Amino acid sequence: MTDSPYAMFKYMLENQDYQDFMHIWSIQDFSVLSGVIAKYKDMPNVQFVQRNSKEYLKWLATSEYLINNSTFQSFFIPKSDQVYINTWHGTPLKNMGFDIPGNPSVSQNVVRNFLSADFILSPNAHTTNIFTHSYKLNGLYKGEIIEEGYPRIDLTLNTDPGSIRII
Repeated sequence: MTDSPYAMFKYMLENQDYQDFMHIWSIQDFSVLSGVIAKYKDMPNVQFVQRNSKEYLKWLATSEYLINNSTFQSFFIPKSDQVYINTWHGTPLKNMGFDIPGNPSVSQNVVRNFLSADFILSPNAHTTNIFTHSYKLNGLYKGEIIEEGYPRIDLTLNTDPGSIRII
């Protein structure tokens, strides 16, 4: 529960327009995230599911909105009535995608995820260029790349440091 998906989640929890949304978090290791889970576990519109469980697969197949900062596993393809938002997880300052020497198949799941996404968030022109050129999305990607920054940066800049400082 980090990065831009967490920033979007916090924003929606605090915004009246999203009060009817049910938020499902896929968790690999509950013990690692016990502190942050405890903060939200009693909220009726927040649920935590074990990654790869039957419940996880049910929500993955039936959720209207899917938000990911990396990739879904290769077995999953969003349905046409689902909205998939890929927030990625950083600004690529290294070789990515087909620019990585060697076997290009290592990028196949990233390419598949990008092509499946309705929206890809990009923080800047450099990252957009990496997405489109290094992953060869030009002429193939039918969604929209939104080059407006990352929600995680907005959360960082708009959080009162005193609210999280440990003394």
